Amino acid sequence: MVRAGRGSWPFPPSVARSTVGRRIGPPLVLLAPGSAQAQTLPTIWSATLTVDERIVTSNSWHGCTDDMSQENCSTALDDDDFTYAGRTYTIVHLNRTISQGERLLTIIFDGGAAVAPEIMKYGTLHAGTKSLSFSNARTRSIQNESWVTWSNPGLSWTDNQEVALSIRAPNPPLRAAPDPVNGQVTLSWN
Repeated sequence: MVRAGRGSWPFPPSVARSTVGRRIGPPLVLLAPGSAQAQTLPTIWSATLTVDERIVTSNSWHGCTDDMSQENCSTALDDDDFTYAGRTYTIVHLNRTISQGERLLTIIFDGGAAVAPEIMKYGTLHAGTKSLSFSNARTRSIQNESWVTWSNPGLSWTDNQEVALSIRAPNPPLRAAPDPVNGQVTLSWN
């Protein structure tokens, strides 16, 4: 109900005055066209991995890497990169390892900056029937690479096995850029 006078919709004047400058509701969230919070997150990358096995003493690696005597990710994955929020992520290492009894799954992205916060907070890696939340992973940056590692991922891969992989994450946030000449704001997303 909108009233003329001193009131302010939908609050009476006393409430409107007492809440000036305070947040009284949830923040405004802009969603990209076609997205809704209740929907499944969109797939931002998918590929099939042909697992390559490397065993040295009691350590084993199952996956791909560009750094060791194991199949390069550019050939073991049928798609080794994707673009999210204007940044290209190239997968240079994706291995399920057992090292000194510890079971890990590690993805290394080449290209510098840390993985986008939207992926780290809301994203999931799907490996076969398993779903792993990026928010449960450890991260670190070394030189020009971003490492994402899950402990005890519950995966068991064998040499030459084909594994369906995907990453799901929310659409990148909208960016607002005012035109320097006329001040008009244009919203865009990747």
